[in-house]
Amino acid sequence: MTGAMQSRIARHAEFRYHPEGGFVARMERSEMRGHRPRIARSLSSGGASRRPVGSIQATTPDNTAGRRFMPDTKLTIWGRANSVNVQKVLWCCTELGLAYERIDAGMQYGKTREAEYLAMNPNARIPTLVEGDFVLWESNSIMRYLCLAHGRGTPIYPEAPKQRASVERWLDWTLSTVQPVDRPVFWGIVRTAPAERDMIQVQRDADAAAEVWAIADRLLATRRFIEGEAFTLADIAVGSYARRWLGVEGISRPAQPHLTRWLAELGKRPGFAQFVAPPMS
Repeated sequence: MTGAMQSRIARHAEFRYHPEGGFVARMERSEMRGHRPRIARSLSSGGASRRPVGSIQATTPDNTAGRRFMPDTKLTIWGRANSVNVQKVLWCCTELGLAYERIDAGMQYGKTREAEYLAMNPNARIPTLVEGDFVLWESNSIMRYLCLAHGRGTPIYPEAPKQRASVERWLDWTLSTVQPVDRPVFWGIVRTAPAERDMIQVQRDADAAAEVWAIADRLLATRRFIEGEAFTLADIAVGSYARRWLGVEGISRPAQPHLTRWLAELGKRPGFAQFVAPPMS
């Protein structure tokens, strides 16, 4: 492989949503003291390149685990960085301080229909996690596994049965309730050429999505995070989709101040800033 290793400087971002202007990000460069960056390798279809990807433990006030959970064998994550489901996993790795290798796959990168990939993931979808001879697909399952295998005691995945079940339901909620209304709006604008957009239909879809996001907005009126006062996997799962909902342009949506406040707070977390906040594509 070519290219020199470079030390990583974490970017902390403060994200604010303005109804007329979408997301506004104010970036601050600050070195994360006390942590030595680990370099993870990312491969694309154009060849191998070394770059730092999510290998520094987040040092925000809410990350109280106080430990570094490093895998005994290399973690490899297959999936392109602009996939919301890959973003969830990368953000989770950042919260746990895990080093990994990411390999671009899906859409313009291909690979998912090749025999080698189908042997790992018969769904031909992303992400897929490989650790030694263990292979796992489905982003929410991957996040759960990472917490169980490499983050025992982490507050983002509580051990108490009732607290854990409360977090788990939101991971399911994103699949059963959020994803069906998110996809038509996101694809209808972000992944459709302007000349081909059916904005009348997209607005109908946005109206349906607004009703779903009103559930989270009402909930967040009474708490700091999705499951109370502590940041958890529920915030990663729901927050990754909320960034799309509040960030997509060209639609009319109602004011949802509690959702907006919460997303701005998530925007201060390094994992969100690095993997979820970049321009959507």
